[in-house]
Amino acid sequence: MKKSLVISLLLACCALGSPNRVAASPGGPTSPRWTSFHDPNLGVSAVFPQNIFNVDAGSPPAGRGRQYATSDGRALVAFFTLPNGEASKPGDYLSRMGVPKNAKLSYSRVTRRFFAISGISGNRIFYNRCNTIGYSGSMRCVHLEYPSAEKRSWDKIVTRISLSLHG
Repeated sequence: MKKSLVISLLLACCALGSPNRVAASPGGPTSPRWTSFHDPNLGVSAVFPQNIFNVDAGSPPAGRGRQYATSDGRALVAFFTLPNGEASKPGDYLSRMGVPKNAKLSYSRVTRRFFAISGISGNRIFYNRCNTIGYSGSMRCVHLEYPSAEKRSWDKIVTRISLSLHG
């Protein structure tokens, strides 16, 4: 896949509309009640706060999976797979992706099992993590998106979801 195409798919995967469409809510998310997401057909599982992401937002625009939004639409989480036909290692996969012109990358971590990136696009923070198992034909991913004004409120939630991603 082209460099910018895959990262654009990750960013577009979960966009509910333009970044300015959803107003930031003071105080950020409510107290989380954690539940498991598991899709054996995708080979993806993770925990997420279902009381916060309580709206089934359907299939993501890219890859195969499921996305969930907050009831006010200000934040989103998606669990999905992306093709990895070349069975690339996470670092190679991320290198081919590149970063879109409208996004400012602020965090990047690559290991032999996963990559994780985060940054700002408009007034929203995005976080993507993709795992690979044995360099199979797909990457198992999670994408989160939320208002940048609520960063501190979301940090622990993003970390817990990210660390729980299996597959």
